[in-house]
Amino acid sequence: MEKTFKRGRNFMMTLSRQNLANGFTYLALFLLPWQTRWIFARLNLGGEPWEYGVLSLYAVEILIFCAVLLRGRFHWPLKMHSLIFPGGIFFGLSFIFSFFSLVPILSFVTLFHTFFAFLLFLLLLDERLSFFTSLTYFFCGLLVPVCLGWFQVLTGTSPASTFFGLAEHMATTLGVSVIETSAGRLMRAYGSFSHPNIFGGFLAVAVFFASIFPIVFQKKKTIWFVLAAFLSSTTLIVTFSRSAWVAIVVSLILFFLFVWFERKESKRFHRSFGVMSFVLIGGCIALFGFRDAVMTRFNSTVRLEVKSVSDRVFEYGDFQTLYSSLHPMQWFYGIGSGTYTVALEQLNPGYSVWNYQPIHNTVFLFLIENGWILFLIATVWLGMYLNYFFKYRVQGGIIGIIFCVLYGTIALFDHYLWSSWSGMVLIAVSVGFSLRFVQEKEKENSG
Repeated sequence: MEKTFKRGRNFMMTLSRQNLANGFTYLALFLLPWQTRWIFARLNLGGEPWEYGVLSLYAVEILIFCAVLLRGRFHWPLKMHSLIFPGGIFFGLSFIFSFFSLVPILSFVTLFHTFFAFLLFLLLLDERLSFFTSLTYFFCGLLVPVCLGWFQVLTGTSPASTFFGLAEHMATTLGVSVIETSAGRLMRAYGSFSHPNIFGGFLAVAVFFASIFPIVFQKKKTIWFVLAAFLSSTTLIVTFSRSAWVAIVVSLILFFLFVWFERKESKRFHRSFGVMSFVLIGGCIALFGFRDAVMTRFNSTVRLEVKSVSDRVFEYGDFQTLYSSLHPMQWFYGIGSGTYTVALEQLNPGYSVWNYQPIHNTVFLFLIENGWILFLIATVWLGMYLNYFFKYRVQGGIIGIIFCVLYGTIALFDHYLWSSWSGMVLIAVSVGFSLRFVQEKEKENSG
């Protein structure tokens, strides 16, 4: 009797702990868009504080830590282990290489953020976590930022809040991301993020997963994901993020072609078409309402657009000069995570800190900061990731390819996927969701 009681008590404790672990993970997904953090140090560049020298701990990281502690031993499918193992090698080498960084403390803090993004990825792969519930919390977490984004666009202002990690923005202030039209300065939608491009990346991912949702969850109600797709697509337009626009358009075209040629599962694919139609409707409504501002983003004669393009051209020249100035050993272990702007200042001193920005290319930024060794590890892992989709014949691997196209497009035109916590955690969540997609399809096929 006593043994039975102890077993029952242990079972309830285990059950309670796992439920709490799930709860903290869901809460982390819900709060991902918010930048609430404790800033414990500010580094200087050329005698001035700069945005990439802010050392902090995010509230979401605390939630992730609690979830990992409560989870205990992870339960991953055996097939996933080969994708998880390279992470240990990557972080082990990153830790060693950080000692040789231009600014070791900055690289260690960047590694800290990367590690917590990886922990969230591991939490998402745990079989005891509901994929459907995880997606739901991710989408729900974007609702308030979507409303805030529309408020910012329509009013030209954004309130500041230390608690929610919001900086004050006004369309009339220099340095704020705006679109200049004949009607004046139109503020881009920041949402709860530090830049509209990051907000655009989150919304593009939301649109993509809402579109493929019916393929996995045939018996679930689609209405909430239709709403998520509609709101995400309309708000994506007013972020005026060209990289996110191009990424989602190319990805959805590929997905549309795939759906068209895979009509053997007609019912679920018809539902996918239904979701995509609302994406199209929402996008067209926003495009029509802000057509002048949208056209401005592709007008090569407008002052801000000319400056944006020319800045990116100069960035590639700076990258080439900087890379050629590296010590041969730095080609292998890099200059240190998070130190690209430091290296630029050392190469071209005397400018304002705002002139030192990471190159708008995640691939090049990752390569120069981490070196060829870690770059090759990441490349091998990417090949293993794609092979996973093909190996288990999940929709012919097309979902994995489309996902890589989505992120590859953003990576070629922006740096936030590596230079910011939001970008790192967005990759972690998206890769985790895509692999859970594989798990769900495997369960369905085996059942």
